[in-house]
Amino acid sequence: MAHRLLRSRLWLLLPWLVGACALPVNTALRDWSRLADTAVAGPAAAPPAEAMQQALSLYFQALGVLWDGAPLTFDAPGFAALARQLPDPAPAGAILALGEVLRAASEEVPPRWLPRDNSGPTPAYEDRRLTALLRGAEAPMRVLLLALAAPGRAEAPAPPAPGEATSDPALRQARLEQEAERLRLAAEGRAAGAQYVAVLDHVLEGQAVLAAHAGRIRQRSTELRLRLAEDRLRRILDGRDVATAGP
Repeated sequence: MAHRLLRSRLWLLLPWLVGACALPVNTALRDWSRLADTAVAGPAAAPPAEAMQQALSLYFQALGVLWDGAPLTFDAPGFAALARQLPDPAPAGAILALGEVLRAASEEVPPRWLPRDNSGPTPAYEDRRLTALLRGAEAPMRVLLLALAAPGRAEAPAPPAPGEATSDPALRQARLEQEAERLRLAAEGRAAGAQYVAVLDHVLEGQAVLAAHAGRIRQRSTELRLRLAEDRLRRILDGRDVATAGP
């Protein structure tokens, strides 16, 4: 009798034990892509840089859609129009190349049997749309991220030539204050530029992880790598780390 009672209690505890031992839902790619989307927006940018940022943002949003196993809608003409805003043919070509892989992903139909939320803890079917997109986007993404970072890596412009000498104390003081303000703004600009370069370097690092593990993006080993990349990127955005990952 006591033995049967103990066994029945064990059966009652079994669902709780299974739930307690289950791994949390894998949302690493979705979380990283959302953070990267926020990160590349960066400071206010000129129209050419803004076009590159918009292209990157659409790519990151597409990753989240494909991760959820949903159909991807893609405005190919609108995306191609972003390339026409760039005078430099290298990033313009990168946008067109990225548009091609996004278009191909949008034309593929999601597998019917793929669950609506295929981010569970066990190794699951790898959506070939996502695998192809991650691999095909590696080269154009690298070009775009490096192009966005280029102004921040450039040397600081030479300071303006000093004005004519004057014996007027008020004028000398005004010039000193103007120079101090110029130096302050220049230092703030360099610091913001250096942080943005570091952000883009770490986004590039995360993109490299995605491309290298595109065929096993849902596996827990890849999830760990993406979580580490997300943590490093978040530290840069929070100003806790100024080291760059390198181009």
